[in-house]
Amino acid sequence: MEHPLSRTTHTLDMAQVGQLAERLAAAHAPAVTVADLGLEGAAVPPSAVLTKVWWRGSPEFPDIFGDFGGPGEGGSPATHVQLHTKSLVELSRRLGLRHHWGV
Repeated sequence: MEHPLSRTTHTLDMAQVGQLAERLAAAHAPAVTVADLGLEGAAVPPSAVLTKVWWRGSPEFPDIFGDFGGPGEGGSPATHVQLHTKSLVELSRRLGLRHHWGV
């Protein structure tokens, strides 16, 4: 049985992703690592730091990604890792945001 999404669900997700991105870009943002978000299974070292959050796909059910890189890696390319509910909840908590993730 399919459950329809509320018409506001994608708006909430998009606003939350925007808030995460803003908070990460702030000069005083805490360093959040792969290990902090429980992403040890990802193909990124546990000490890699989250530098950016973004989404792709349908706004009704977007795929949310984080870009990770090592501290002081300068111009090396970021590794994209998909972020799921558990990681998004932890990221919001670490950045001091009160978000509700998941359907």
